[in-house]
Order: sequence, then C-alpha cells, then structure tokens
Amino acid sequence: PLVGTGRRQLVALLDAWREAAAGSARLMLLRGDPGTGKTRLADELAARARLDGAAVAYARALEGDSVADLVGAWVRGGLAVSELAGAPPAALAGLAAADPDLLVRFPGARSAAPQAMGEALTAGALAVAEIRPLLLVLDDAHRAAPEVLAAIGRLAQRGRPARLGILLTVATQSAADTDVVSERIGRDLAGTELAPGPLADADVGELVAWALPDYRADEAKRLVRRVMADTAGNPFLAVELVLAVRAGLTLSAGRDDRGEAWPARRRTLDDTLPSELPPSVAAALRRRYRALSESAQRALAALAVLGGRTPLDALALGADVARAELEGALD
Repeated sequence: PLVGTGRRQLVALLDAWREAAAGSARLMLLRGDPGTGKTRLADELAARARLDGAAVAYARALEGDSVADLVGAWVRGGLAVSELAGAPPAALAGLAAADPDLLVRFPGARSAAPQAMGEALTAGALAVAEIRPLLLVLDDAHRAAPEVLAAIGRLAQRGRPARLGILLTVATQSAADTDVVSERIGRDLAGTELAPGPLADADVGELVAWALPDYRADEAKRLVRRVMADTAGNPFLAVELVLAVRAGLTLSAGRDDRGEAWPARRRTLDDTLPSELPPSVAAALRRRYRALSESAQRALAALAVLGGRTPLDALALGADVARAELEGALD
C-alpha cells in the first residue's frame, strides 16, 4: 500500500491529471532520491488514467537519449493508438523515422515529407488528445539529452488547451536542464512539482501492520525501529526489508510455534540477518532467472561479476553475446 507522503502526493497528481483530462494541459514533475517512490507514483497515476479511458504512453529514459529515442519509446509504449491516425501525414512520417512500424499501420504517411521529430511529436500527441485524454510518462527524465526536455517543454506549452498530461520523474541531483523545466512550472507551464521523500516511523508502522498482522504491538515497534535504522526511511529499502521478514527470512524457534519475531527482544539493532535466503525465495528467483532467454541469462551473469554500470560493448564482450542481441536481452 502507498503510505505517508506517497498517498498524499498521489492525490495531488490525480487532481492535476483531472484538470489535464478536462482540457487544460498539465506538466507534473516528481523529483526525489533513488528509491523514494517516484516510479511507483508514476505507475499508480498511469494505471488510474487507463481506467479512466485515457491513452497512456510510458517510457524510461536512458543516458543520452535523443528526441528520436524518446519518440520511439513513447510510440512503442502506448502512443501508437488508433487516434494517432488524426495526425497530419507529415507528422506520422516524422514519427515513423523513430518507429518504422507506424508506416504499416498508417500507410497514407508513406509518401509524405516527414516533419522534424519534435514537431511530429507535438502534432501526434495533440491529435490523440483531441479525441481522448492522453498521459505521457517519462521515468528518469534527467538521463535524457537536454533537447528532450526542451521538446517536452514546447509540447506542454503548445498543448495548453488540450487534454494532455505529461509526467516526468527526475533525480534530486540532476542536470540543470531539469531545473529549467521546474522553474517554468507555474510561469509559462501549468503544472505541479512534488518531492517524494523518506518514510516516517508511522508510515513504516503501517507497512508492518499490513505485512505482518500477527505481530504483537511490541514486536511491531521493534521491527519499525530496526527498519528505520537500517534504511533511514528509504521507501524502496524499507518495503524490501519488511517483505523479506514476511517471507520468513528471520523467524527462529523460540517463544511459540510461530517462532520469535525478528528482531528479537533486546536485540533490536544488532540482531543480524541470516546469510541465506529462504528456500522458497531462492527457488522463485531461480525460476524467474531460468525463464529468461539464454542471452538475458548471460547478461545477468556478466553483470553480477562486473558490477555497477557497465558500457554496452564491455557487457557484450563479457557475456559473449552480440551487441544487437544484447539490447533485446536487456529489455
């Protein structure tokens, strides 16, 4: 469940989205540290927009992504709806430069001179938004090239009277280009900026009560203190630790047939986690891993050895997978 500020911020996002869906375009910016719930909030808003009948295009930016990369990702991520046919042929031809499959769906654009990519994106988005509300989501927008944010700003500005919402998630310490977008919100761009942050004790308490309803009050309080000490309230880490405890990671023989709750009494901060995962969790991970393609398994194995961020060429060499095949394996 969403707890604490996450729940309140989802309400604020939904308010902004309703205004956008009613015909007043909104730019929504989520800025926060890794693991604070930006992607979770974006997913929640996207799910609710779909339930409302909106078209939703979702993409995640990679380092240095260009406008063409963004357009291709949005087209494949939900923008290629039937309503896109209302865009001018030149716009469709421009979008097809990023995703040639569009020419199969909209053959009338084959003979048209393509518009510039940014202009084509604006024309295509507005054509969809004229028929039904459109939500464009770009996760990790700070990773994209500066011209991507400039193109999104132009789209938000030109789409003011449209049923259009644009949601960007950015890291707290991100490029100055994201600050430019932030400064424009409330000036020439209608929208809102939110800052997801760490959980408080009460928020973690709510998570513990949901995940471990059989814990007594004193046991739940110990777990909350330990989770806050280990994670500093980072939502991603807090949730993972609570779920690990629920999976039986730390229960030991003791007080009753259920076993003693973790952390044990008088050992709140020094009761250590076991070194091994429960067999059921390990088995689930093995099954998920073996369900991947052989190339994807090779890529994960190489990443486990190389660690950290690895250039694609180095990963292809380490995994012994051709670069073109590796890109599909990473997806």
